[in-house]
Amino acid sequence: MIKRGGNTLRSYKDSDVYEEMNSGDKIYERLAKSIKAINASCVLNSRITNLNALYKSYKESILLKIIDSIKNYEVIIVSLPYDERFPAYIPYIVTQRKGKDCVIVDFSKYCTVIRNPDNSIQSVELDISKAYSILIPAFIALKVLNNKTVISSEVTKWLSYLWGVMFNRIIKGQRVFVDNQERYEAYMYFSMKFFMKYYLESSDAIVEKVAMEFIKNTKSKYILTVEARIRQKGIDIYESFRTFTKTMFNNEVTNIKTDTHVDINLETYIRLFSGQLGKNGAYLALWSADLFFYCIFNTYTKSNILFDRAWLDITNANPKIMGRVINGLYKEI
Repeated sequence: MIKRGGNTLRSYKDSDVYEEMNSGDKIYERLAKSIKAINASCVLNSRITNLNALYKSYKESILLKIIDSIKNYEVIIVSLPYDERFPAYIPYIVTQRKGKDCVIVDFSKYCTVIRNPDNSIQSVELDISKAYSILIPAFIALKVLNNKTVISSEVTKWLSYLWGVMFNRIIKGQRVFVDNQERYEAYMYFSMKFFMKYYLESSDAIVEKVAMEFIKNTKSKYILTVEARIRQKGIDIYESFRTFTKTMFNNEVTNIKTDTHVDINLETYIRLFSGQLGKNGAYLALWSADLFFYCIFNTYTKSNILFDRAWLDITNANPKIMGRVINGLYKEI
Protein backbone atom coordinates (compact mmCIF):
# COMPACT_ATOMS: atom_id res chain seq x y z
CA MET A 1 0.00 0.00 0.00
CA ILE A 2 1.31 3.45 -0.90
CA LYS A 3 1.77 5.85 1.97
CA ARG A 4 -0.03 9.04 1.07
CA GLY A 5 1.61 12.39 1.62
CA GLY A 6 -1.38 14.68 2.04
CA ASN A 7 -0.88 16.70 -1.15
CA THR A 8 -3.11 18.05 -3.85
CA LEU A 9 -1.62 20.08 -6.69
CA ARG A 10 -1.97 23.59 -8.06
CA SER A 11 -2.91 23.82 -11.74
CA TYR A 12 -0.49 25.80 -13.88
CA LYS A 13 -3.20 28.30 -14.82
CA ASP A 14 -3.52 29.18 -11.11
CA SER A 15 0.18 29.95 -10.62
CA ASP A 16 1.32 33.55 -10.55
CA VAL A 17 4.54 32.80 -12.43
CA TYR A 18 2.41 31.50 -15.33
CA GLU A 19 0.42 34.73 -15.27
CA GLU A 20 3.65 36.74 -15.13
CA MET A 21 5.14 34.99 -18.15
CA ASN A 22 1.97 34.75 -20.24
CA SER A 23 -0.21 37.74 -19.37
CA GLY A 24 -0.34 38.78 -23.02
CA ASP A 25 -0.16 35.34 -24.58
CA LYS A 26 -3.50 33.89 -23.43
CA ILE A 27 -2.19 30.31 -23.40
CA TYR A 28 -5.16 28.83 -21.58
CA GLU A 29 -7.64 30.57 -23.88
CA ARG A 30 -5.74 29.27 -26.92
CA LEU A 31 -5.82 25.75 -25.50
CA ALA A 32 -9.56 26.03 -24.93
CA LYS A 33 -9.98 27.17 -28.53
CA SER A 34 -7.91 24.21 -29.77
CA ILE A 35 -10.00 21.76 -27.75
CA LYS A 36 -13.21 23.24 -29.09
CA ALA A 37 -11.92 22.75 -32.65
CA ILE A 38 -11.32 19.00 -32.18
CA ASN A 39 -13.62 16.81 -34.25
CA ALA A 40 -13.64 13.21 -35.48
CA SER A 41 -11.19 13.94 -38.29
CA CYS A 42 -8.59 15.08 -35.74
CA VAL A 43 -8.76 12.14 -33.32
CA LEU A 44 -6.19 9.45 -34.13
CA ASN A 45 -6.78 6.79 -31.43
CA SER A 46 -8.47 4.05 -33.46
CA ARG A 47 -6.11 4.36 -36.43
CA ILE A 48 -2.72 4.18 -34.71
CA THR A 49 -0.84 1.18 -36.10
CA ASN A 50 2.32 1.07 -33.98
CA LEU A 51 1.15 1.08 -30.35
CA ASN A 52 2.52 -2.44 -29.85
CA ALA A 53 5.85 -1.24 -31.21
CA LEU A 54 5.85 1.45 -28.54
CA TYR A 55 5.59 -1.16 -25.80
CA LYS A 56 8.10 -3.53 -27.42
CA SER A 57 10.62 -0.70 -27.70
CA TYR A 58 10.68 0.05 -23.97
CA LYS A 59 8.88 -2.88 -22.28
CA GLU A 60 7.58 -0.78 -19.38
CA SER A 61 4.28 -1.83 -17.80
CA ILE A 62 3.04 1.77 -17.63
CA LEU A 63 2.92 1.74 -21.43
CA LEU A 64 0.37 -1.09 -21.37
CA LYS A 65 -1.84 1.09 -19.17
CA ILE A 66 -1.37 4.01 -21.54
CA ILE A 67 -2.24 1.85 -24.56
CA ASP A 68 -5.43 0.69 -22.82
CA SER A 69 -6.26 4.32 -22.03
CA ILE A 70 -5.78 5.26 -25.67
CA LYS A 71 -8.15 2.48 -26.71
CA ASN A 72 -10.83 3.63 -24.25
CA TYR A 73 -10.25 7.33 -25.08
CA GLU A 74 -9.06 8.32 -21.64
CA VAL A 75 -5.93 9.44 -23.48
CA ILE A 76 -6.99 11.22 -26.67
CA ILE A 77 -4.36 11.69 -29.36
CA VAL A 78 -5.04 14.36 -31.95
CA SER A 79 -3.48 15.91 -35.03
CA LEU A 80 -4.67 19.45 -35.66
CA PRO A 81 -4.45 21.98 -38.51
CA TYR A 82 -1.48 24.31 -38.07
CA ASP A 83 -3.46 27.32 -36.86
CA GLU A 84 -5.43 25.23 -34.34
CA ARG A 85 -2.55 23.33 -32.71
CA PHE A 86 -1.78 23.58 -29.02
CA PRO A 87 0.57 26.47 -28.13
CA ALA A 88 4.23 25.71 -28.73
CA TYR A 89 5.83 23.29 -26.24
CA ILE A 90 2.53 22.45 -24.51
CA PRO A 91 1.77 18.95 -25.79
CA TYR A 92 -1.15 18.00 -23.56
CA ILE A 93 -3.96 19.28 -21.38
CA VAL A 94 -5.96 17.44 -18.73
CA THR A 95 -9.64 18.22 -19.16
CA GLN A 96 -13.07 16.57 -19.34
CA ARG A 97 -14.80 15.10 -22.37
CA LYS A 98 -18.33 13.74 -22.15
CA GLY A 99 -18.28 14.08 -18.37
CA LYS A 100 -15.09 12.13 -17.65
CA ASP A 101 -11.48 13.11 -17.01
CA CYS A 102 -9.11 12.68 -19.92
CA VAL A 103 -5.86 14.04 -21.27
CA ILE A 104 -5.71 15.37 -24.82
CA VAL A 105 -2.29 15.09 -26.45
CA ASP A 106 -1.38 17.05 -29.57
CA PHE A 107 0.81 14.85 -31.78
CA SER A 108 0.54 17.08 -34.84
CA LYS A 109 4.34 17.38 -35.13
CA TYR A 110 5.17 13.81 -34.13
CA CYS A 111 3.08 11.49 -36.29
CA THR A 112 2.47 10.47 -39.88
CA VAL A 113 -1.19 10.47 -40.90
CA ILE A 114 -2.40 8.82 -44.12
CA ARG A 115 -5.87 10.00 -45.14
CA ASN A 116 -8.49 8.67 -47.51
CA PRO A 117 -9.83 10.83 -50.38
CA ASP A 118 -12.73 11.96 -48.15
CA ASN A 119 -10.19 13.17 -45.51
CA SER A 120 -11.03 10.36 -43.10
CA ILE A 121 -8.02 8.73 -41.43
CA GLN A 122 -6.68 5.54 -42.98
CA SER A 123 -3.68 4.93 -40.70
CA VAL A 124 -1.39 6.70 -38.23
CA GLU A 125 2.17 6.08 -37.12
CA LEU A 126 3.51 7.83 -34.05
CA ASP A 127 7.14 8.81 -33.63
CA ILE A 128 8.02 6.13 -31.05
CA SER A 129 10.64 8.05 -29.07
CA LYS A 130 8.48 11.17 -28.93
CA ALA A 131 5.45 9.09 -27.95
CA TYR A 132 7.38 7.62 -25.03
CA SER A 133 8.60 11.02 -23.83
CA ILE A 134 5.22 12.76 -24.15
CA LEU A 135 2.65 10.09 -23.30
CA ILE A 136 4.18 9.09 -19.96
CA PRO A 137 4.19 12.64 -18.48
CA ALA A 138 0.72 13.25 -19.95
CA PHE A 139 -0.60 10.05 -18.35
CA ILE A 140 1.09 10.94 -15.05
CA ALA A 141 -0.60 14.36 -15.20
CA LEU A 142 -3.97 12.67 -15.73
CA LYS A 143 -3.59 10.00 -13.04
CA VAL A 144 -1.24 11.43 -10.41
CA LEU A 145 0.06 15.00 -10.73
CA ASN A 146 -3.29 16.77 -10.71
CA ASN A 147 -5.49 18.70 -8.29
CA LYS A 148 -7.56 15.63 -7.36
CA THR A 149 -4.94 13.03 -6.48
CA VAL A 150 -2.94 12.81 -3.27
CA ILE A 151 0.70 11.87 -3.93
CA SER A 152 3.08 9.96 -1.70
CA SER A 153 5.53 11.58 0.68
CA GLU A 154 8.37 9.79 -1.13
CA VAL A 155 7.54 11.43 -4.47
CA THR A 156 7.01 14.72 -2.66
CA LYS A 157 10.50 14.56 -1.18
CA TRP A 158 12.44 13.79 -4.33
CA LEU A 159 10.41 15.97 -6.69
CA SER A 160 10.86 18.95 -4.35
CA TYR A 161 14.58 18.20 -4.14
CA LEU A 162 14.97 18.29 -7.94
CA TRP A 163 12.92 21.49 -8.15
CA GLY A 164 15.18 23.03 -5.52
CA VAL A 165 18.28 22.06 -7.54
CA MET A 166 16.68 23.68 -10.60
CA PHE A 167 15.69 26.86 -8.76
CA ASN A 168 19.12 27.36 -7.21
CA ARG A 169 21.05 26.57 -10.36
CA ILE A 170 19.99 29.96 -11.71
CA ILE A 171 21.15 31.98 -8.73
CA LYS A 172 24.39 30.00 -8.46
CA GLY A 173 25.44 31.85 -11.59
CA GLN A 174 24.96 35.15 -9.78
CA ARG A 175 27.57 34.12 -7.21
CA VAL A 176 25.02 34.23 -4.40
CA PHE A 177 26.56 31.25 -2.63
CA VAL A 178 30.25 31.86 -3.43
CA ASP A 179 31.16 28.32 -2.35
CA ASN A 180 29.18 28.79 0.87
CA GLN A 181 27.65 25.34 1.43
CA GLU A 182 25.64 26.47 4.46
CA ARG A 183 23.91 29.17 2.43
CA TYR A 184 23.28 26.82 -0.50
CA GLU A 185 21.69 24.22 1.80
CA ALA A 186 19.53 26.96 3.34
CA TYR A 187 18.29 28.06 -0.09
CA MET A 188 17.59 24.41 -0.92
CA TYR A 189 15.65 24.11 2.36
CA PHE A 190 13.48 27.16 1.59
CA SER A 191 12.97 26.34 -2.10
CA MET A 192 11.95 22.74 -1.33
CA LYS A 193 9.43 24.08 1.20
CA PHE A 194 8.13 26.53 -1.39
CA PHE A 195 7.65 23.84 -4.02
CA MET A 196 5.78 21.65 -1.55
CA LYS A 197 3.56 24.40 -0.14
CA TYR A 198 2.86 26.34 -3.34
CA TYR A 199 2.90 23.80 -6.17
CA LEU A 200 1.96 20.63 -4.32
CA GLU A 201 -0.13 22.36 -1.63
CA SER A 202 1.27 19.87 0.87
CA SER A 203 0.23 19.76 4.51
CA ASP A 204 2.45 21.62 6.99
CA ALA A 205 3.37 18.31 8.62
CA ILE A 206 4.71 16.86 5.36
CA VAL A 207 6.53 20.07 4.44
CA GLU A 208 8.33 20.23 7.78
CA LYS A 209 9.16 16.52 7.76
CA VAL A 210 10.70 16.56 4.28
CA ALA A 211 12.54 19.86 4.74
CA MET A 212 13.97 18.87 8.12
CA GLU A 213 15.10 15.51 6.74
CA PHE A 214 17.05 17.38 4.05
CA ILE A 215 18.99 19.40 6.65
CA LYS A 216 19.38 16.32 8.89
CA ASN A 217 16.97 17.74 11.49
CA THR A 218 19.32 20.58 12.42
CA LYS A 219 18.69 24.17 11.35
CA SER A 220 21.84 26.17 10.72
CA LYS A 221 22.35 29.59 12.27
CA TYR A 222 21.72 31.10 8.85
CA ILE A 223 18.32 29.36 8.46
CA LEU A 224 17.29 30.44 11.97
CA THR A 225 18.30 34.02 11.20
CA VAL A 226 16.38 34.13 7.90
CA GLU A 227 13.28 32.57 9.50
CA ALA A 228 13.40 35.11 12.34
CA ARG A 229 13.61 38.01 9.88
CA ILE A 230 10.71 36.61 7.84
CA ARG A 231 8.56 36.33 11.00
CA GLN A 232 9.59 39.83 12.04
CA LYS A 233 8.39 41.25 8.72
CA GLY A 234 5.18 39.20 8.85
CA ILE A 235 5.70 37.73 5.38
CA ASP A 236 4.13 34.52 4.08
CA ILE A 237 6.90 33.66 1.64
CA TYR A 238 4.98 30.67 0.31
CA GLU A 239 1.87 32.52 -0.89
CA SER A 240 3.20 33.15 -4.41
CA PHE A 241 6.30 32.80 -6.55
CA ARG A 242 6.64 36.59 -6.58
CA THR A 243 6.59 36.83 -2.78
CA PHE A 244 9.04 33.95 -2.45
CA THR A 245 11.59 35.40 -4.89
CA LYS A 246 11.16 38.93 -3.55
CA THR A 247 11.89 37.70 -0.02
CA MET A 248 14.73 35.33 -0.85
CA PHE A 249 16.45 38.02 -2.93
CA ASN A 250 15.94 40.72 -0.28
CA ASN A 251 19.29 41.64 1.27
CA GLU A 252 17.57 42.67 4.52
CA VAL A 253 16.18 39.15 4.92
CA THR A 254 18.82 36.83 3.48
CA ASN A 255 21.88 39.09 3.41
CA ILE A 256 22.19 38.22 -0.25
CA LYS A 257 25.01 39.97 -2.08
CA THR A 258 26.06 39.21 -5.63
CA ASP A 259 29.32 39.85 -7.41
CA THR A 260 27.57 40.47 -10.72
CA HIS A 261 25.88 43.75 -9.79
CA VAL A 262 22.52 42.31 -10.85
CA ASP A 263 19.57 43.10 -8.59
CA ILE A 264 17.66 39.82 -8.55
CA ASN A 265 13.86 39.99 -8.49
CA LEU A 266 11.09 37.97 -10.11
CA GLU A 267 11.50 39.56 -13.53
CA THR A 268 15.28 39.15 -13.41
CA TYR A 269 14.98 35.55 -12.27
CA ILE A 270 12.58 34.67 -15.11
CA ARG A 271 14.92 36.34 -17.61
CA LEU A 272 17.90 34.42 -16.24
CA PHE A 273 15.88 31.18 -16.18
CA SER A 274 14.73 31.63 -19.77
CA GLY A 275 18.32 32.20 -20.84
CA GLN A 276 19.86 29.31 -18.90
CA LEU A 277 17.14 26.65 -18.75
CA GLY A 278 14.11 27.97 -20.59
CA LYS A 279 15.21 27.38 -24.16
CA ASN A 280 12.89 25.24 -26.27
CA GLY A 281 9.98 26.03 -23.95
CA ALA A 282 11.39 24.52 -20.75
CA TYR A 283 10.17 27.60 -18.83
CA LEU A 284 7.07 25.41 -18.36
CA ALA A 285 8.93 23.95 -15.37
CA LEU A 286 8.06 27.05 -13.35
CA TRP A 287 4.32 26.74 -14.00
CA SER A 288 3.25 23.55 -12.23
CA ALA A 289 4.43 20.23 -10.78
CA ASP A 290 3.24 18.15 -13.76
CA LEU A 291 4.96 20.40 -16.29
CA PHE A 292 8.12 20.37 -14.19
CA PHE A 293 8.04 16.57 -14.39
CA TYR A 294 7.41 16.79 -18.14
CA CYS A 295 10.56 18.91 -18.51
CA ILE A 296 12.85 16.73 -16.41
CA PHE A 297 11.49 13.50 -17.93
CA ASN A 298 12.07 14.80 -21.46
CA THR A 299 15.60 15.81 -20.55
CA TYR A 300 16.27 12.47 -18.88
CA THR A 301 15.06 10.56 -21.95
CA LYS A 302 16.95 12.95 -24.30
CA SER A 303 13.85 13.35 -26.43
CA ASN A 304 15.08 16.51 -28.19
CA ILE A 305 11.66 18.07 -27.57
CA LEU A 306 12.76 20.24 -24.66
CA PHE A 307 16.32 18.98 -24.42
CA ASP A 308 18.97 21.46 -23.31
CA ARG A 309 22.36 20.40 -21.99
CA ALA A 310 22.01 22.75 -19.01
CA TRP A 311 19.19 20.54 -17.68
CA LEU A 312 21.60 17.61 -17.40
CA ASP A 313 22.95 19.27 -14.24
CA ILE A 314 19.54 18.62 -12.70
CA THR A 315 18.49 15.27 -14.14
CA ASN A 316 21.48 13.20 -15.20
CA ALA A 317 23.59 14.53 -12.34
CA ASN A 318 21.01 12.96 -10.04
CA PRO A 319 20.17 9.65 -11.79
CA LYS A 320 19.21 7.76 -8.62
CA ILE A 321 16.84 10.52 -7.54
CA MET A 322 15.32 10.71 -11.03
CA GLY A 323 14.77 6.96 -10.81
CA ARG A 324 13.05 7.34 -7.43
CA VAL A 325 10.75 10.06 -8.79
CA ILE A 326 9.84 8.11 -11.92
CA ASN A 327 9.31 4.79 -10.13
CA GLY A 328 7.41 6.51 -7.32
CA LEU A 329 5.03 8.14 -9.79
CA TYR A 330 4.52 4.84 -11.62
CA LYS A 331 3.53 3.19 -8.35
CA GLU A 332 0.86 5.83 -7.74
CA ILE A 333 -1.15 4.78 -10.80
